[in-house]
Amino acid sequence: MKKDVELIMKNSKPNQKLEIGDIVQLKSGGPKMTIQFIDKRGDSIKCQWFAGEKFDKLEAGYFSPDSLKEMAEDKEKELNLKKEDLLY
Repeated sequence: MKKDVELIMKNSKPNQKLEIGDIVQLKSGGPKMTIQFIDKRGDSIKCQWFAGEKFDKLEAGYFSPDSLKEMAEDKEKELNLKKEDLLY
């Protein structure tokens, strides 16, 4: 059984919550990354992203929660798609 850990980031948007599967980016820029793992203390987040000329290499790394920002527009698009599915 897989448990998602919720994290409230201290130096980000007020009460921003991150969960496994969310799309994030380093505050300094870079590729969009997917949260794969959040440690129990919330001190470290493991993210995955595709890299390389053809985006054919899966990379991963650990990041401080305060170095990440949530890609809100992706979450908003996802919510809009779910709403549209419900309308039909």
